[in-house]
Amino acid sequence: MYESYEETNLWKVVENLPRGVHVNFLKAERSLHRWALEDLQRIHAAEESAADEGGGVEMHVLEDAGHWVHADNPDGLFRILSFSFKGVKA
Repeated sequence: MYESYEETNLWKVVENLPRGVHVNFLKAERSLHRWALEDLQRIHAAEESAADEGGGVEMHVLEDAGHWVHADNPDGLFRILSFSFKGVKA
């Protein structure tokens, strides 16, 4: 399963979002994982492009969180993602 994850490249989706689609990237402040400069540049370029096209790409940094973002800072994670839940009926 991990090999499948490693082989999947979704940059084309991120860089050509359909109107109204929003993608959130989350970086944990205390994570040992370091994002490649190329990836950060692509995300920031996609942020600008998506905004012009009526979609949305957004990079967030979750303070006081390591790899287990949902356990390290659940309130901060909820604040970042809560707008995604608006209009969702249970």
